[in-house]
Amino acid sequence: MTMAETLRILAIIRIAYPSFHSKTDDYDQADVELLWSEMFKDDSFEQVSTAVKRFIALDEKGFPPHIGAIKAEIAKLTQPQALTEAEAWNLVRGKMSYYATREEFLALPRVIQRAVGSASQLSQWAITDMKSLPVIQSNFMRSYRAALEAEQQQAKIPKDVFTLTESKQQVMNLESASYATAFVGGGEE
Repeated sequence: MTMAETLRILAIIRIAYPSFHSKTDDYDQADVELLWSEMFKDDSFEQVSTAVKRFIALDEKGFPPHIGAIKAEIAKLTQPQALTEAEAWNLVRGKMSYYATREEFLALPRVIQRAVGSASQLSQWAITDMKSLPVIQSNFMRSYRAALEAEQQQAKIPKDVFTLTESKQQVMNLESASYATAFVGGGEE
């Protein structure tokens, strides 16, 4: 979304909620406009406009929307309905085999892949005794729920912020691995 489109969105919000940033000076208003523009730069005007209008139409409290509320509305409009935990488990059960291949694993939706971990995990689950299956199912469903929530939250974050966060996390992981290697290796001498 461009800055001009952001200004149109903020005008819609100001019309629906006259108190929306009514006490801010021009300097603060420019900051509000810049922040909204940056936070929605990866979203189309149509998506944001529809989300704002949906928020206004469904609002029963009378408070203007904040960025997170509009991001949540966009997610409701654009993200496909996720599988239930039971539906996801049924997909996994269909792929569980001693001979589970990487291709079969990669055929699963990404969020289910995260919850399972690997094709070898599908193989391990396939050879587990039937008494353990309810525990495996319960653990999978918990992992699926967490992976689904993480994916939904990730979709709300602007791409450049997410990329920066991921890069920083990778550096931290490398530093931790280097420290662990140095610590373990240092003790052997």
